[in-house]
Parts: sequence; C-alpha cells; structure tokens
Amino acid sequence: MRLSALLIAVLLFSAGVLQAQRTKYGVVNGTVLDSASRQPVEAATISVFLLQDSSLINYVLTNRKGQFQVKDVPIGKPCQLLISYNGLKSYTRPFSIAEDKADTTLPPIRLGKAVKELEEVMVVGLRPPMVIKKDTVEFNAGAFKTMPNAVLEDLVKQLPGIDVDKDGNLTMNGRKIEKITIDGKDFFGNDPQMALKNLPRSIIDKIQVTDNKTRQAQFNKTTTGDENKVLNLTLKKDQNQGWFGRAYGGYGSEDRYDAGGNMNMFNSEKQVSIIATANNTNRSSAGMGSFGISNAQSSLGGGGSGFTDTKTGGLNFSNVFSKKLTLASSYFYNRNFFENNTRTQRQYILAEDDLSIYDYHSLNTNSSTNNNHRLNVSIDYRPDSMTSLYLNGAYGKMKGYSGSVNDASSKGRTGTLLNTSFNELSGTNDGNDLVAEFFIGRRFKKEGRSLSLNLNYGSNNSNTNDLNKGNIWLLKQDGADSSSLLNQRSVLSSDNRNYGFSIGYTEPVAKDLSILFRYNYRVTDGNSDKNTGRFNDGTKEYDIIDSALTDAFTNRSVVSNPDVSLNYSKNNKYRINAGFGMQWMRQKNTSRIQEDMDQRFTNIFPTASIAWQFNKTGELSFFYSGSNQQPAPQQLQPVPDNSNPLYIIMGNPDLRPAFSHNFSLSVRQSKGTFYWYTSMNFSTTSNMIITETYFDELRRQVSRPLNMNGNYSTSGNATVSKTWKSKDFTFRANSSLGGSFNRNMSRIDKQDLESKSYGLNARLFLTGTYRDLLNLMPAYTVRFSDSKYSVVQNQDASSVTHSLSTDFFINWPKRLIIENNISYIYNSRIAPGFRKGVTSWNAAANYQMFKNKRGVLRFAIYDILKQNTNVNRTISQNYIQDVQVDVLQQYYLVSFLYTFQSFGGKKE
Repeated sequence: MRLSALLIAVLLFSAGVLQAQRTKYGVVNGTVLDSASRQPVEAATISVFLLQDSSLINYVLTNRKGQFQVKDVPIGKPCQLLISYNGLKSYTRPFSIAEDKADTTLPPIRLGKAVKELEEVMVVGLRPPMVIKKDTVEFNAGAFKTMPNAVLEDLVKQLPGIDVDKDGNLTMNGRKIEKITIDGKDFFGNDPQMALKNLPRSIIDKIQVTDNKTRQAQFNKTTTGDENKVLNLTLKKDQNQGWFGRAYGGYGSEDRYDAGGNMNMFNSEKQVSIIATANNTNRSSAGMGSFGISNAQSSLGGGGSGFTDTKTGGLNFSNVFSKKLTLASSYFYNRNFFENNTRTQRQYILAEDDLSIYDYHSLNTNSSTNNNHRLNVSIDYRPDSMTSLYLNGAYGKMKGYSGSVNDASSKGRTGTLLNTSFNELSGTNDGNDLVAEFFIGRRFKKEGRSLSLNLNYGSNNSNTNDLNKGNIWLLKQDGADSSSLLNQRSVLSSDNRNYGFSIGYTEPVAKDLSILFRYNYRVTDGNSDKNTGRFNDGTKEYDIIDSALTDAFTNRSVVSNPDVSLNYSKNNKYRINAGFGMQWMRQKNTSRIQEDMDQRFTNIFPTASIAWQFNKTGELSFFYSGSNQQPAPQQLQPVPDNSNPLYIIMGNPDLRPAFSHNFSLSVRQSKGTFYWYTSMNFSTTSNMIITETYFDELRRQVSRPLNMNGNYSTSGNATVSKTWKSKDFTFRANSSLGGSFNRNMSRIDKQDLESKSYGLNARLFLTGTYRDLLNLMPAYTVRFSDSKYSVVQNQDASSVTHSLSTDFFINWPKRLIIENNISYIYNSRIAPGFRKGVTSWNAAANYQMFKNKRGVLRFAIYDILKQNTNVNRTISQNYIQDVQVDVLQQYYLVSFLYTFQSFGGKKE
C-alpha cells in the first residue's frame, strides 16, 4: 500500500508539473475607489475566477491606497474579476491577460453605495472567499475545497487563521472558539465537538467568527477587550428546508466496533438534531469523523490513553415561535467505561542522603464506569425593541463506579528500599448539578442609556463511598521496619451552592463616550461531611471511627463588588475602556477538628483595555485586569486523603484568596492570503495557592495547599499563515513560535524553594492540495522546557520533544480514497526503561458507492507498526516525573457509511 501510494503521488506530481509548464501565469493590477468620496477603498476583497467553470484562482485585499495585485492568473484565458466591500456595491467584469504580456493594469474601479446587501442575490460561486465586517471575519464555504463526505471539521481546518488541535479544540488568532451556533442558535449547548464531527460540510454557506460576549455586554454594547470567540454557521438557502443525516457501522479484529448516526431537520424557524454513537475504539463520543481529506485525527485517530467503551445519544431542538420568542433545548446522555494501566517514575529534587526518598515507582491499574445526563433549556423573549429577557438553565446527573490497584515503592539515592505499598481502592459515586441564569435589560429613549439585571444560581452535590484495602511496609528512621494493614471505608457527602446578581446601568456622556455603573454580589456556601471507619473484626463492620479522617466542614464566602468604567468608541477605529472597582470579601470556615475561621479581605480591581484599528484589517490591543481566585472547598477541609497510603493529601483552612494582575498586548494583521498574529502576556500573583510537600516521620509524602508570594509568569507567541493558490494547486503554510518564563515559589521539606522554568515551542504545518485528487499535510513541532532550582545545582530537569507527522490522501482512481497518517514522537530526556521514540502509522482505503457517492465501504488498519504508546514527562517544583500509559494498539476495522438528505421535497 505504501509503495502504490508513493507511485501515484509521483505520477500526479509529474502531471501537475507538466501542466504548470504548459500554462503561463501573469499579474492583474488595479485601484478601487469610493465613487462618492473618491477616496481609496482599503481592505476590499479582490477575487479572480476562471470564467469557464467559475473556479477560484486567487484573491487578495486592497492596501491603504486602494491598490491590488493578483498573481498566478493564467495568461490568455477568460477570467472574471469580483470586487466586494461591506456597504458598497459589488463589482464584476470579465477580462483576460494578453498572451504576449506578463501583466495587465485595469483602469480605476469606482464602487457606489449599496442600497441593500447585494451579496444575498450574488451568485454563490462568485462570492469572495473572505470578508472583514468590523469585528467579524466571514468565510465563503464554497471557496474552500474538501473531499467527498467531509464534515465541518474538514472545512474549518482549511480556513486561514483558524487552528484545530488533535483534540478538536478551535482557536482563531490565538483566541479560543468556545461554541458553535447555527444561524445564531445554539447547537447542543456549548459543545463545539458535536457540530464539528457531525454536520456535513455540504450544507454550509458561510462561516462567521466574532466575539463571544456575555449577555449583559451584548445588551450594553460594551467590551472587555479579552473575549474569546464564537463560530456561527449560515446554511445554504436551498438546503435550509429539509432533512439530512448519516449512518455508519463497522467491526474488526479484537472485537472492535464503531457504529452511530445522526438525523437533522432544519428550516428557517426550527432545528432538530438526533445523534447516537457506540464504539470501543477510543473515538470521541461526539461521533465518527469523515472519510475525507483533512480529518486524519478523527477518521484515523483512536489511540488515546487506556481503553474505552462509549455509548452516547442526544437530541437538540430550537424553534423561533415568533419574532419575540425563541426556545432552544438539548439533552445528551453518555455512558463511558474506561480501563487504564499506568507506570510512573518520579525523581525528587531535594534528596540529601540515602535515607531521603529519591525515586518513587508505581504501577497502577484502574477502571471506571460513568453514566452522565445533561439537559439544557434557554428562552429568549423580546416583547418590544427596547426590552430583552433571557432565561437559561442546565441540569446534569452523574452516577459511576471506579476501582484501582496501586503497587508503589520508594528508594533512596543509592537504591535503598524505604517503603512499599499495595492497595486496592473501589467505590461508587453519584451527584448532580444545576445552573440557572436570568437576564432582563431595558433601553430608554435616550440612545445609549440602559438598565440591566442578571441573576444566577448554581448548585452541585455529590456522594462517594470508598473502600480502601492494602498493606504498607515502612523503613523507620532508626533502621527498624514496620508493617501495617489498611482496611477502611470512607463516606463523603458534599453540597455546594452559589447565587448572586449583577446590576448594570449605562449613561451616554458624549457622542462617543459612555459610563457604565455595575454592582456584583455573590454568596457561596459549601458543606463537606466525611466519615471514615476502620474494619472491626468483632462486628465485621466498619464501625471503628477514625477521628483523624472524619470531619464536618462548612465554608461560606460573601463577595461585594461595585465598579465604574468609561467606554470610548470612535468610528470603530478606537475602543477604550477604563474602570475601577472595589471588592470586599468575607470568608467563614467551621470544622469539628479545627478552630472556626472568620477572614475579611479587601481588593482593588482596576481594568483597562485599548484597541486601535490602524487599518481595515489590522488591530493593536492592550488589556489589563485584576482577578481573584478563591480556594476550593476540598482545599480548605483539613482531613487527610489516604487513597494512596504513600501519598497523603491534606486541606488547609487557613488559605487566603489569591489575587492576580494580568497584562496582555497583541497585534493582528491580514493582507489577503497573508495573516499574522502576535501577543505578549504577563501575570503576577500574590497569595498564590501552591502545593507544599514534605515527608513525615514514616517517610510518606504529605501535600497540602499553601499561600505564597513571589510568583509571576510571562509568555509570548507569534502565528503566521500564508496561502498560495492557482487553478489546480493550493498550498498553505502555518507557523507558530512561542516562549515562556515562570518564577514559582514552593515549600518543600519545610524550606522555601525558588524554581525558574523556561519554555520554547515552534510548529510548522503545511497543506498542499492538487485538485480533488491529492492532499499532503506534513507538520513538525519541537518543545523545549528547562527548570533551575535555587537549592539544587546541576539538576537535569529538562525535556526536549520532537513531533513529526504527515497526513496523505489520494482520491484516484475515481471513487477510491486512500488515507495514510504517520506520526513520530521523540524525547531524548525520558527516563531509562521508557520508550524514547514512538512511530504510529494508520492507513485506510475507502470506496464510494451508489449514485451521488452516498455510500462508502472502508477498510482501515490502525497502528500498523504496533508501536503506539503514550509517554510524557512532567517537571514540577520538587520532582521530575515520567509516565507511560497503555493505549489501544494494532487492529483493523471494516465499516460502511451512508449519507442521505432531502431538501425542498427532493431526496438524494
């Protein structure tokens, strides 16, 4: 298979080179002006299509002078020029470059004011691939080619500026895309994976990326300057009145199976989606990926960590009942069985002699079964143009079982055995959580004046019942040894609630200046009751109360936070926000085994953000904020957790909230097919909650949270994307470079330790496409990290990881698609006994069947070399840890997929 794929690639490449030699290419120049003002039009989209079949040749954006230059235009062939700009009429004209010339210059082109959005009636094939609309970037899906049966994820990977990592997480110019909506409506709550892996690419008309503002910020038309993103899908007009879906099933070696499907019904008012999956191949529960070009991670993935058997099902429903009322809801069920084997080797930094623990080794086998239910409901009601009401609620319920066996030991510097532990932990757990939000906003006759109220409530409770059995051997400091048996049952019940409100009032001060007054109030109540009993040989019950492991703990936190901010916006070119707030916090803790605590804190919350749009597609922004972090209830409760007898975890009721100052500076710029983004970040934290570790008299490691000062971090990154396109070829290069420096303070064995960590990472990702026949996507990533410690010198606490991968797809001959995914990961610093280099090779052959290629028969082999494994290194303030996790190895799978759809009463 590898040899045939290589021969086909060579033949296709040779054919492409010969074709390129026969076809000559030239350049088209021109200038775009506003017909009314006679000023140059900056950032207008210039697209050139081949007149014969309307295929996109290339596109660029005009510069500040309104000038453009489109390269790689075939000489002597009729072409079509399309110019578009938001708010101005689009312009089209046929042209061709004379065969005896290498370029042509068009006369100045003047665009008139658009009476309405001409794009709604524009021929889809001639729309520009990308349009900038203020704070929104819009992509024309038809301008980006994908392979047959592609899903949304395949399309998104082709879009400039958007990155998709191996887990399917999305970012746009470094900002996280938190959710995906369809025609402005939520799709399965805030889970982007459901849309990425289930929606067919063929129904999508446009993709829009914009800021993901809070409900209150949307209503008040304010911004913080650091919002993440939301991706909105606009469906094709002729495919927004019907239903579509897919069904698939597969079976292979080792009794591996993969089955599922989805059914979707969309129209202008209603959306209904039903999704179901079942597999034991470690695939995402969101559903099977495509069989196509750029989806190697989802279609050929499935290594993961451990072994999973997943079953899911979900229903998404939304309906526009009227112009005033919209309802959206979803239900999702997930049943997951997980089994895992983990080998850990940990080397401690501070080991002074042979009686100090230097090496820790463990072998752990664990399994769990979890059942999860999630229900979301939201209602958007707008009784008039001045009033907005919104209600959102989500309820989740979980029940599960878990069990683990842990075999661990610790040694000194010269290999002296200091302790051993073998214990079995099993238990049940259940819980539920509820969150609710209510928003009401009212605008007044004076433009810019508004009043809003936001109420929110959240609660979660859980119950666990654990049985811990084992035996422990310890070498005491006086040289004597000691053995003990562990047989205990722990029952933990926790109940946490939070509620609060936020009031906002905006008042226009001047034409471009407004003031916002806000007041936030929040109360958090937490209760945790843990009872631990040792086994009683007489009664055969766990009725001997262990007072050291039993406690009833409560925590109450009350936060009051008024603030005021000024917002200035000038023609969307300048956006300035400056604010000042105060926070008063009271925290009360009660415990059976500790004195009650009553603490009060006062913090100042300054905020500032500045955004300067220095041209139509470039922006510089600065952001500063102060934020606090409250301790979690489990960090406050002073009861030991001895699930691992050699690693005891304690709480600390004396914890104070941490406070951070956060700064960021970023610049972005796009010029046609060239995009770049860079940012710098700095953060410093007082009273940071860190983990103190020490060894007790039995040489067990004890850890507990602690507040420490002197912690700060700084980082920077740069991303560059460039696309080259001709009629038959598309080539895209994405590169990124990032660095970081962190200073962390910790306390180890009762002494303070300063660690300085350095990190550097670089990535290059290339995509090359020849028509619909060939795709090659190589990627290389290198990550370096190193830590220096104030107490220990010449400690090798570094890691260098090289990752090289390539995805290779051929769609030739017709109806046959060959996939190959090869990756190699190497870390020379990994501990002896762990695999330093891992090569993973997956391959598949797909044959398209039936009319319109609706059916696909597939044969896939995973982990052909049988080397798949998961090894990673972690460097912390007091140890270096190497972990190797078992993964799903070699198997094959034969499967069949069928897609179906009916739009406008016509089935396909």
